Amino acid sequence: MPARSTWIIRVVWAYMSRAIFWGPRMTILNDPHLERLLDRLIEGPVDFMLVDIWISMARPALELVAPHLRPRAVVTCDNTGREDERVAYADYFAFINDPAQGFRTMTLPFSGGLEMSVRLG
Repeated sequence: MPARSTWIIRVVWAYMSRAIFWGPRMTILNDPHLERLLDRLIEGPVDFMLVDIWISMARPALELVAPHLRPRAVVTCDNTGREDERVAYADYFAFINDPAQGFRTMTLPFSGGLEMSVRLG
C-alpha cells in the first residue's frame, strides 16, 4: 500500500482528471466537491507544496491548501522566472505577496525560474 500522502495525491489527481476530461467544468479547484475532498484528506498541517500545474490553477490550488500550511511551510511554484510567465502568474503573486497571507518569497535562479515562498506565521 502506498504512503498516505501518495494515495491522497492519486485520489485528487484522479478526481481532477475526471472533472477536466469528462466534465463540463474547467474551474475544478473551485468545485465544492474537491474542496470537501481536500478538507477530508489533508490530515494535520502541510509542510511543503509544489505548484507545477497550469497557470490559471496555481492560485486556486494554493488558496485551498493555504489554511493547512504550518508556520515555516515551503511553497514552490515552477516556471516563474520569465517576464511573460510572471505576468501570467499575476493572481498567484498577488496572493503570495499579500501581507495578510504571511509569506516571504523569492525567485530562485533555476532554468525558467522557481518561486520559493515560506509561510512566516
